Amino acid sequence: MMYAKKMYTIILCLALSFQLFAQTKEAKIKEIKQIVQSISKTKNLQKSLLRGDEFVKDASPDGGAELTGYFKKGELVKIIESIGLSYGMNDVEYCFKNEKLIFVYETERYYPFNKKTSSFDHTELNVPAFQGRYYFDNDKLIKTSIKGNKRFKEDEKYDVVQLLKQVNQYKTLLKAKTR
Repeated sequence: MMYAKKMYTIILCLALSFQLFAQTKEAKIKEIKQIVQSISKTKNLQKSLLRGDEFVKDASPDGGAELTGYFKKGELVKIIESIGLSYGMNDVEYCFKNEKLIFVYETERYYPFNKKTSSFDHTELNVPAFQGRYYFDNDKLIKTSIKGNKRFKEDEKYDVVQLLKQVNQYKTLLKAKTR
C-alpha cells in the first residue's frame, strides 16, 4: 500500500511538471509571435543592404541575392535573406529580441516549368511550395512548424548550430555596413 502511494505521488509530480513545461513553452511561443508582429508593424526601421558576393561566399546565385538588416535605435531586430535560383526563390526572415534569434520564417517558391520549352517560366512564381516556422529560446529550437516540401531532400534537415553560426555572420556583416 505504501509503495502504491509513493508511485502515485511520483507519477502525479511528473505529470504536473510536464504540464508546466508545456504551458511555459506555449507562453514563450505566444510571446515570440507578439514580438514578431510588433517588429513587422514598426515603421521607419533603419535598413542595411548587402547584395550577392557581399554575403554569399561560394558562388553568386543566378537569380541574385540580397540580405537586408533592419535596425531599431541601433539594435538589429530583423534580417531578410532573399536568394534567387534558376528554379525559384528562397526567402528567410530572421527576427531577434535583444539581438538574440527568436524566430525564423523560411519559404521556397518555384517558377513553373514549361515542358514545351524545357525551361522555367521566370515571369511568375508559384505560391510557396515550402514554409517553415522555427521558434527559438536561448539559442535552442523549441518548436517547428512545416508545410510542404523543400525541393532538395538534403536541405530538409534543420541544423541549428549551422544556422546560428550563419546568423551571427550575417549580423556582423550588416552591423559593419551600418557603421
